[in-house]
Amino acid sequence: MKKRIRSFWLILLPVAALLLFAGGGCQTGVLLAGILGSPTRHEKTVEAEYDLTGEVQPHILVLVNQPGWLVTRQNLRFHVTAAVNKSLMKKLDMPAELLFDYRRISESRSSGPAGSVPPAELGSKLGADMVLLVVLENYRLNNMPESDYLKGFLQAQAALLEVSTGDKLWPAETPYGKTIPVGFEIEAGGREVAVKRLARSLAHCITRYFYDCPMDQFRISDDRTGEAWENWER
Repeated sequence: MKKRIRSFWLILLPVAALLLFAGGGCQTGVLLAGILGSPTRHEKTVEAEYDLTGEVQPHILVLVNQPGWLVTRQNLRFHVTAAVNKSLMKKLDMPAELLFDYRRISESRSSGPAGSVPPAELGSKLGADMVLLVVLENYRLNNMPESDYLKGFLQAQAALLEVSTGDKLWPAETPYGKTIPVGFEIEAGGREVAVKRLARSLAHCITRYFYDCPMDQFRISDDRTGEAWENWER
């Protein structure tokens, strides 16, 4: 990025000097001021839909639910929980003590009553202020024909809930969660690497809505927003 910015200046400055010496006058000055004052794509941000970067940050429980019919050989709950926690710490500067690791969540779930515990109730039990609920909806990890390469897809719905009331805080534009699809056409690192990549991409595409994300980082290559998951069967 620094090299691209330096190259930009190396091109712009000689052009500016040429225009000024050619007698461009005030109009040239106004034009250059407009160019120099315009933020670059790296400087522009996508405004947070729900800002979690305040001075007082909440304790957040990342709760990943996987329906019984979605049978996998990999522990998706573990990988997604770890990836979202890591993304919150890295992108939002959230201290680890404000989050809950997978083992603690799993132990709390298994020690409770049989059946599904409401997210807000589990959050209250663990001492969370908010629950980031991630419900897995679709998952595909297939070997490509006559190769060791893998093609993968993971889709989830995400919602941020307030523990004290059980109300949904985010997303505001729908009564449901936000649909987050990610996937890739090819991965050569094996199934474990592929699952971690899907979890990491899903985590980014969820947490990017909780801070003012630089525009050039908002959309990643694995983001499959607007694409039907059925296309990934082919």
